[in-house]
Amino acid sequence: MSKRYKKLITLGICGVLVIASAGAGLYSIKANNTDETALDTTETESVKEDSDESEQVAEDETVYVIAGSDGETEKVIVSDWIENAMTQEGVKQTSYSMDSENAKVWDTDGNDISYSGNIEEELPVNLSVSYELDGEPITAEELIGKSGHVTIRFDYDNQQTQTVSIDGKDETIYVPFIMLTGTMLDNDVFSNVEVSNGKLINDGSRTIVAGIAMPGLQEDLALDQDTIELPDYVEISADVENFEMQNTVTVASNELFSDLDTSQLDSTQDLEDAMDQLTEAMDQLLDGSSQLYTGLSTLLEKSDTLIAGVDKLAQGAKQLDSGADKLSNGTDTLYTQVHNKLYKNMPALVEGVSDLNSGAKSAKEGASKLYEGTKQLSEGLSELTTYNDSLNTGAKEVFETLLTAANTQIAALADYGIEVPTLTIDNYSTSLSGLIKTLGSDTFKSALKSKVEAEVEANRDTIKAQVEESLAGEDEDTINAATQAAIDSMVETNYEAALAQVADVTSQLEDLKASLDEYNTFYTGLADYTAGVSSAADGAATINTNMKKLKLGLRDLYNGTQTLQSATKTLNSGVKSLDQGTKKLDQGASDLSEGMEKLYKGIFKMDSSMPTLKSAISKLTDGSMQLSEGLKQFDEQGIEKVVDLVGTDLADMLTRAKATIEVAKNYQSFSDLEDAAGDVTFIYETDSVTEE
Repeated sequence: MSKRYKKLITLGICGVLVIASAGAGLYSIKANNTDETALDTTETESVKEDSDESEQVAEDETVYVIAGSDGETEKVIVSDWIENAMTQEGVKQTSYSMDSENAKVWDTDGNDISYSGNIEEELPVNLSVSYELDGEPITAEELIGKSGHVTIRFDYDNQQTQTVSIDGKDETIYVPFIMLTGTMLDNDVFSNVEVSNGKLINDGSRTIVAGIAMPGLQEDLALDQDTIELPDYVEISADVENFEMQNTVTVASNELFSDLDTSQLDSTQDLEDAMDQLTEAMDQLLDGSSQLYTGLSTLLEKSDTLIAGVDKLAQGAKQLDSGADKLSNGTDTLYTQVHNKLYKNMPALVEGVSDLNSGAKSAKEGASKLYEGTKQLSEGLSELTTYNDSLNTGAKEVFETLLTAANTQIAALADYGIEVPTLTIDNYSTSLSGLIKTLGSDTFKSALKSKVEAEVEANRDTIKAQVEESLAGEDEDTINAATQAAIDSMVETNYEAALAQVADVTSQLEDLKASLDEYNTFYTGLADYTAGVSSAADGAATINTNMKKLKLGLRDLYNGTQTLQSATKTLNSGVKSLDQGTKKLDQGASDLSEGMEKLYKGIFKMDSSMPTLKSAISKLTDGSMQLSEGLKQFDEQGIEKVVDLVGTDLADMLTRAKATIEVAKNYQSFSDLEDAAGDVTFIYETDSVTEE
């Protein structure tokens, strides 16, 4: 059923496009208000009282339903195409008052007949359209020009039923119709469009909307809605600006069901067995995907360790390659020396071995002393690092103490109407620079002068009293003029004094910033120093570890030279055999050198590929997680529902499905053409919702 469902949606969208592009045809039908039935045949036709019909004719019937914007039926037009296929001479039509006589017989002479007319019969499916604006019901007319979130709901009420016998019991079965509703929305009006049970296609300027419903089919099959829910309505929602909408078209057909072969619905046991196998396989697949994700996650976690190991392996291979080259060269020389000189110069060899033993001893002792020195260095640096936190903390506390003092120092600037920020290590520089810039700005100076003027003006009465005392006996104008002159002089004097004070404060701020900058340099330098000490301590620890290995290696070397010295005498007797062996060794070393070179190149290539490997593992891990989650979702939303559906009374459901299909096959005509077999399609067109 899912394939047919998807196919129907796709075909429906195409149908919406065709209907929309050919909308003029529907409008012409709507405009045709004639009360006469149009008849069109290829030959002369005559009305007969009756005729003998021996075979059924093929009828293709289309019912056009003209409806208002709320889905209320206004007019029904039936258009029939009768394909006689030259099998009958006459066709009888019995209709529900199609603007003509109740029964007519056309003389076909084996030709096709097409006719149309109005009809007032009840429709098998009633359509209703409702509207909401921001969650509140509203009529289509009230909605015109409004803006907000709109919901348009198409409800389909299936009225066409038949009573059939199922397992000896009379059951009411709805004729199964597929309802496909479509419209085109202007993107300048509609945005964020959504549709239930449907499909959206956006061409940039318009959004084509198509939705599907199957009213009555849920009841026909007696399906539990908790298991599967078949839609019986279509709902379109969108954000709109100045709402208006063109007409909608709904196509109703039962052809999909009438074409089904009920013989394919007989076997249930095979399906139940398959569901058991499907459930078991799905469980194994879920377990496997989970284990795959867990394993890949572990591999991803260990990939850094793997990369580090391969990197070390590459370094070691490089050393081995270099050593193999040296070994090859050495064995060649060794063979020459053994062959030409060793036998004759064994006394010199014995002496050389003795010297080697002495040198190894000296190297061993020197390595021991060097190891002790690096150990002390490592321990000393390690101890220094223990003071890092206290040094940094102490320096920070001093810095914050300086800033506390600075905050106290600049707090007085608030008296000048300046917003004084709290200085911190991070912002002190920009904050002090901002304060210095503010104190030197014309805006601040203007505000300062206004402040001085206000303070002097507040003492006008006192100043005037002093002037009156000094100018006793003078008239009022003279006293007022003298008072204003005294005020102006005092403002100028106080303003100049305030500017001088501001200049002094600015100088103090500059000194304060310079002091804090100097300490900040020390503070950051100390942080760099402590970081350097930590780094040096780590390096010294590494050196100390390596020196320990060197010490042990030289100890082994010394022990070896002692053994070598004692074995020199034995070597003297085996020189002849050694001569033959060194020749083979020389050849083997040469082969080893070539092999090591190939090994190094291979390991180097592998090392270079490790980042790609890690990236691939990461992508594979992400993919396996998506696979695991996807399989889980598929199991929950798909497999489990299918198994639950099959796990119900499958035999009963299949019986009802057969009955539903038979009901669909029986419904072949709306206008009740006698002895006709064919298809009937209903096309509902609602009014556009626009300004007249």
